Order: sequence, then structure tokens, then C-alpha cells
Amino acid sequence: DDSVADRFFSPSERASLEGLTGEEYASRFFRIWTRKEALVKGIGRGIDEDLDGIDADSAPGWTIV
Repeated sequence: DDSVADRFFSPSERASLEGLTGEEYASRFFRIWTRKEALVKGIGRGIDEDLDGIDADSAPGWTIV
């Protein structure tokens, strides 16, 4: 959902969704969301943190910005 991505995804995560539709969009969206949720839990931060400041889609690892 675009409103979720707009609210919780970093600028680069949102950019990676641009132009995707259907199954590709859903797959990418849930990949980002799942990695982001795992990251914040793994570092002991709550899901209510500023999630748009965490870029969980960067490779090879995750980046907190």
C-alpha cells in the first residue's frame, strides 16, 4: 500500500518500488517491510520508531540513517 510505504519506508526504499505493479510490487514491498521489522526487533528498537529513517533494503546489509 502506497500510504504505508510513504509513511514508513526510506526514500531509497520508496524509489525501489516505483514502476512496479502487481506481484512484483507486493513482493518487493513485503521484502522491505519484513526486513525492516526484523531489523528493529533485532536491535531492540520498537516498531513505533521512525521507520522511514531505517533503510532495510540496502545491500549487502542494513543501514540506519
